[in-house]
Amino acid sequence: MIYVRESHAEKMGTITDVPYEILNVLEFNSTRKRQSVVCRYADGRLVLYCKGADTVIYERLAAESDELKKITREHLEQFGSAGLRTLCLAYKDLHPETYESWNEKFIQAKSSLRDREKKLDEVAELIEKDLILIGATAIEDKLQEGVPTCIETLARAGIKIWVLTGDKMETAINIAYACNLINNDMKQFIISSETDAIREVEEKGDQVEIARFMKEEVKGELKRCLEEAQHSLCTVSGPKLTLVIDGKCLMYALDPSLRVMLLNLSLNCSSVVCCRVSPLQKAQVTSLVKKGARKITLSIGDGANDVSMIQAAHIGVGISGLEGMQAVMASDFAIAQFRFLTDLLLVHGRLSYLRICKDVSTALSKKYPELYKEGIRNMFFKWRVVWTWAFFSVYQSLIFYHFVTISGTSGKNLSGRMFGLWDVSTMAFTCVVITVNLRLLLMCNSITRWHYISVGGSILAWFVFILIYSLLRENVYFVIYVLMGTFYFYLTIILVPIVALLGDFIYQGVERWFFPYDYQIVQEMHRNDPEDNSRAGLLEIGNRLTPQEERSYAIAQLPRELSKHTGFAFDSPGYESFFAAQLGVHAPQKAWDVARRASMRGKPKPSKKH
Repeated sequence: MIYVRESHAEKMGTITDVPYEILNVLEFNSTRKRQSVVCRYADGRLVLYCKGADTVIYERLAAESDELKKITREHLEQFGSAGLRTLCLAYKDLHPETYESWNEKFIQAKSSLRDREKKLDEVAELIEKDLILIGATAIEDKLQEGVPTCIETLARAGIKIWVLTGDKMETAINIAYACNLINNDMKQFIISSETDAIREVEEKGDQVEIARFMKEEVKGELKRCLEEAQHSLCTVSGPKLTLVIDGKCLMYALDPSLRVMLLNLSLNCSSVVCCRVSPLQKAQVTSLVKKGARKITLSIGDGANDVSMIQAAHIGVGISGLEGMQAVMASDFAIAQFRFLTDLLLVHGRLSYLRICKDVSTALSKKYPELYKEGIRNMFFKWRVVWTWAFFSVYQSLIFYHFVTISGTSGKNLSGRMFGLWDVSTMAFTCVVITVNLRLLLMCNSITRWHYISVGGSILAWFVFILIYSLLRENVYFVIYVLMGTFYFYLTIILVPIVALLGDFIYQGVERWFFPYDYQIVQEMHRNDPEDNSRAGLLEIGNRLTPQEERSYAIAQLPRELSKHTGFAFDSPGYESFFAAQLGVHAPQKAWDVARRASMRGKPKPSKKH
């Protein structure tokens, strides 16, 4: 048992400091998934200490201590089920001659100018074997505030969310439960290398046989899961599906002969969790969806291990924080916390897609995340929309030509002469200016007085221009003044825009009444709202428990029996609402959130305490 000196000094008895010297450091990287040091103690004893992922350490253990390995594996599963991140520790006593021989190779590899990293990894493999297991460590790593709510909102928006993590399977599943990616109503497809059959083959040590057996096992599991998924999707009331696969199985599933099957299975699942994956595998999975399914992909991460994945996706988002700035430097967008992804996608992403104007408010975009599906389905930029615009453009061109031509041949000016070329041209262009500006009003989803001023000002500016221009140019001299003195001119500039826009008006009316888009339904629902309803109303702060008080009450009411898949292990500071929802207790808003919302409408009235 290891005690922390500051808190358990009374249990440790006499403390003896043991001096040691670190001779070599074998650095950690995402491929090795481990780190080692070679130490020399005062008595001359040489010891190699190694820490790393359990799968990596267990591959390098000596054949002895089977009982300790079995117990430690059980502990690792318990830690993973509790949502803790685990590492295994091992050591190895080194003979001085063995160390000296190895150290020469290490120095040569370290001083190499070509393929230094590769040579260092090869040298490390020579000494990191036949290790003796010490035990395992487990630490708690809480989710950031707002992560579960953010992921749930994005899922409602029709975005499929995949988790690619280096954590062990039990930890990854617990994270998925905490993030609302998996629930107990879902059917889980778990493809794991931690099966008895695979362990028996691995114990034999034949790498060729291990690879062959693993590939056949993965192929069989993929085929079985795909058949079950297709059968489940055929039933109307079938459960949602989720796929969980570890790094070893994923390595074989990404083989060219199996990747199509993996992709089909994954696309039939509501969520996918890939655990114990390397940075290369993260990038491979992203590229598989990007190129194989031809879907728009977004990758988000906060560490150096996520750089390749971020660069492989269409859109890369980096989170700045304690993990460094590598992910941010490699990304297209940088955010401070994961929960800001909601605003980035549902608000800014959607408005970037529409490009014209805000059809609904920012708050309503977040309140109804289903509106984001319009972009996923490409509702506004498909061929039907293009051909509709082309049809109405041809229709309006014919209206301009024929109506203005008829007016030009039938009408006469004040002197009794028929309209000439410049008279008809000026009349036609005036109709175009009026029609185009009125068409802009039909396109707007939200019209304010500034829109009316802009449209009216544009039409007025045309008349001012042509009145001045007709006094300066000989070929159009006084044309507009002559036209404005005739009845046909006013009849034409009123009738032509009405007839030209009548088709658009009827088409948009029928579409809005009988085949509305989602955003049009939301507009109708909030048509009479005086303001943005998403803003906080009357906030009653005084009669609510503090977050700490309600959290304590909620925890006290929880069942004492541990549930494997509750996600409580990843409880974040903003998780009170989840606890309260399980108990039927009203969850308080956080103090900072109340203050922020209250600032939108001024200081709220203090509520009376009962």
